[in-house]
Amino acid sequence: MREEYEKVGMRRSVDAVLIVHEHSLPHILLLQIGTTFFKLPGGELEVGEEETRWDEASVGSYARKD
Repeated sequence: MREEYEKVGMRRSVDAVLIVHEHSLPHILLLQIGTTFFKLPGGELEVGEEETRWDEASVGSYARKD
């Protein structure tokens, strides 16, 4: 792990909070993993990737494609 840190530096991750206004109430959207686990959309940033570049295109990759 020490060698990896020396090569690429600190690991960075990002999470997004998606808020929608439905039926006059705010709702926070979460991803459902299985039947009992929920999480915010996000993930680990690539080496050299900026936090500000992780945008709606990345969040859109989580959308269902019905």
